Amino acid sequence: MNRELNRSLTSDKEYTKSESLTEFLIEAIVAGEMVPGSKISEPELAKHFQVSRGPLREALMRVEGLGLIERIPHVGARVIQFSREKLLDLYAVREALEGMAARLAARHITDMELAGLETLLS
Repeated sequence: MNRELNRSLTSDKEYTKSESLTEFLIEAIVAGEMVPGSKISEPELAKHFQVSRGPLREALMRVEGLGLIERIPHVGARVIQFSREKLLDLYAVREALEGMAARLAARHITDMELAGLETLLS
């Protein structure tokens, strides 16, 4: 789990640390690696992933905006408890976002990136 994020943070230059952290947190929550109802410790996550708390807070705000965590004043952030309805809503949003991301990637692909994809296919 940690190696994937660290690899993502260092190898994919198109993403900022915050975007990579956001993606990782979403996947960890959806996959159940971050247990529903568990408290999220900003200092521990920042230390664990060797990032400053600024990008981590930005990532947490994005994940909160998706409804995957909730912040309670003077208590902190927690992973939400999933219901069937919330999961269906989440996947509907992800389907739309991933389709949009693929469309934007296709529009902005460079010749070098396209050649690399063609090499992978052959």
